[in-house]
Amino acid sequence: MSSRHAAGDTRRSIPAAAAPSERLTSLDGLRGLAALVVVVHHCALVLPSLAAQAAAPDRSAATWWLTYTPAHLLWAGGEAVLVFFVLSGLVLALPHLRPSRPGTWLPYYCKRVLRLYVPVIVAVALTGALVTLFPRTADPAQSWWMNAHAVPVQLLTLVHDAWLLDGTGWLNSALWSLEFEVAFSLLLPVFVVLARPLAVPLWGSVPAVLLACGWATARGHERLSYLMVFAVGVLLAQRLPTLRAWADRINGSARSGLMWSGLGGLGVLVLLGEWWLKLVVGDPTLWSPIGRPAGVLGAAVLVFCFLHCRSLRALGNSRPLQWLGTVSFSLYLVHEPIVVSVATLVPSTPLGVLVVLAVGVPVSFLVAVVFHRAVERPSQLLAGWAGRVVRRRVAPPVPDPAETVRLAAPVPAVGPLGAGPIPVQPHAGTRSNAAAGPRVAVRTGASYAAAGPRVAVPTRARHAGS
Repeated sequence: MSSRHAAGDTRRSIPAAAAPSERLTSLDGLRGLAALVVVVHHCALVLPSLAAQAAAPDRSAATWWLTYTPAHLLWAGGEAVLVFFVLSGLVLALPHLRPSRPGTWLPYYCKRVLRLYVPVIVAVALTGALVTLFPRTADPAQSWWMNAHAVPVQLLTLVHDAWLLDGTGWLNSALWSLEFEVAFSLLLPVFVVLARPLAVPLWGSVPAVLLACGWATARGHERLSYLMVFAVGVLLAQRLPTLRAWADRINGSARSGLMWSGLGGLGVLVLLGEWWLKLVVGDPTLWSPIGRPAGVLGAAVLVFCFLHCRSLRALGNSRPLQWLGTVSFSLYLVHEPIVVSVATLVPSTPLGVLVVLAVGVPVSFLVAVVFHRAVERPSQLLAGWAGRVVRRRVAPPVPDPAETVRLAAPVPAVGPLGAGPIPVQPHAGTRSNAAAGPRVAVRTGASYAAAGPRVAVPTRARHAGS
C-alpha cells in the first residue's frame, strides 16, 4: 500500500503564521519509517498463519500475538499507507494554500505527472522482468497473499497497472495506493479552493471528514473514502499555526514529556483501531467503516507528534530516517516483486519468512538505491525543468518586493482642474507594484520572482507508499 505513498516532498516552509525558516524535515523521516513498515508487512504476509489473522482473530495460533497486540505496529502496512496519505495531503496542499498567482496549476500538473508516472512505468517494467525470471505458481501450502500473486505476465496487464487510474493488479500489488495518490493529485485544486477560506476549527472539520470517510467506506466508495484521508492532511496544512499553538502549550507544561508520551501512545493505539475492533465486534462489515477513520485519526496524531514533539522530531531528523525518507518512494515501488520472488524460492514456514527478511529486505534496499539514482532522481529533475518551462510560458513575470524601492514621502502629481493624481509613468525597464502603496520600481538586472510571501519548494519532491 502506498501512500505515497506518497510522493511529495516534506521540505517546504510553513505558512507565514509560523516560523518562515522552519522546514518539515521530520516528516521525511516519518515517511521513511512508514515505508520500512510496509516492507516488513509484505514479508510477514508470506507466512500463512500470519496472513490468515487478517480475516479473523485466531487465538489458537501463536501469530495472534503479533497481530492483536501493539506488536502489530512493526508490520502495520495498511496503517502505514494511511500515514502516507495524510502526509501527501499536507505537503502537496501546503504551498498552494496561499493566494496563488496566475499560471500555478499547469506547471504543478506537469511536474506531478512526470514525478509519479516516470518511476511507476519503470517499476512496472522491472516487475514484469522479475516475474518472468521467477515465475509464480499457486500452492495450497502458501499464504493466500502469495497465491494471489500467482498471475501471468501480460503486456496488457502491465500497461493497465502503469495507468493506475483504473486500479492495479497483483503483479505488484503495492501500486494499489498510487491510484488514489494520482486521483488526489488531479483534484488538489478543488481541495485547495475549498480549504483556503475554511474558518472551521480542526475539532470541527476533522471529525466531519472522518465521518465522510467512514460513510464512504461503508457504502463501498473506496476512492471517495481514501480521498477523505488526504483531506485530513489538507486540513492539517491549513491549520499549521494552530498545531504550533497546541504544541507550544504542551511544551510549556511542566509535564510535557508525560503529555507527549501519552499523546504518541494514544496515536499508535488509535492507528491500530481496526485490529482492536476485530477483537470485540463480530460483524466484519463494521471493521473498515469504523476502523479506517480511527486509523486516519491516529495517523494525524502521529504527524502532529513528529512535527512538534522534540524527541520524535529528533528521531525523524536522524540520519537513518532521513536517508529512508530519501529512498522511500523507490523502495515502495520496487520492494514487493523482490520479496515475492525470494518467497517463491523458500518454504512458507517461519524459517522461510526469516530468509525472506534476511535476503529480500537488503536486496530491496540495494535495488531502491539504484532505482532512486537512475530513475527517481532524474524524474525529479525532469519534472522540475518541465515545470519551470511551462511556468515561463503561462505565468507573466511579477515584480519582487525586494527589487522595488518605496519612496519615503511620495508626492503625486495633480491633474488639471483637480481631476486627481496623474499616475507616475515608470521609465523603460521598470515596473510598479501598486499593491504595496506608491513606489518606484527599480529593475536590478535580476529576473522578477513572485511577489509576496514565498514558499520554499525544493527541486526534488518525494510519494506515500502507500
